[in-house]
Amino acid sequence: MASNIFNSPFYGSGDGGTSDAVTISAYIGSAQSIPSNTVTVLNFDTATFDTDSVLDDTGHKFTPTTAGYYEISLCVTQPDTDATLMLANIKKNDTYVADFRAPAGTSSEVAAACNAIVYMNGTTDYIQAYAWHNNTSAANVVTAAQKTHMEMFYIGA
Repeated sequence: MASNIFNSPFYGSGDGGTSDAVTISAYIGSAQSIPSNTVTVLNFDTATFDTDSVLDDTGHKFTPTTAGYYEISLCVTQPDTDATLMLANIKKNDTYVADFRAPAGTSSEVAAACNAIVYMNGTTDYIQAYAWHNNTSAANVVTAAQKTHMEMFYIGA
């Protein structure tokens, strides 16, 4: 079967509901402080679901074992203190593949989100998420699963 939306984690492989598609949704389960003006790896340590044991919760890396293209989505939320800017970054093997710069406002929180479609080799390629802000002091990320989270969905070979 050709790779398409119907051969995806949401629809299965067209073989009656079984699928080898990799899907993961993870969040930061315990408080993490991001220093001011410092690009910092996000410590994703809790998987809502992880169909292929992709999450390394000690190295905070996502390493799929199935080669192919993945859609990767990241959302980072921090309290809006005195920052004027917050960044969310996705890196593959320490190379930036996506980022988003969110201007801070006057609300109680500021969120930055980005996504990318990336080819992963299924062995050594890994994804990490990063955040940066320019508060005058460190700021914690919001640890609620719906506020700071990352997902990977296998979309095809």
